[in-house]
Amino acid sequence: MKIMILGAAGQVARLLTDDLLDQTDFQLVLYGRNVSTRLAEKASERVDLVDGHI
Repeated sequence: MKIMILGAAGQVARLLTDDLLDQTDFQLVLYGRNVSTRLAEKASERVDLVDGHI
């Protein structure tokens, strides 16, 4: 399953991202302002980063 998280650089979204990566095998798309630089450490084959404005 693939899940998109909007506003991914926010505090709640970061907690959700960590929990989903630890507890599931879902693929994640993290969308938000400057996520490619703010969340660069999360990038992997299970995580795609998409920069944009919400």
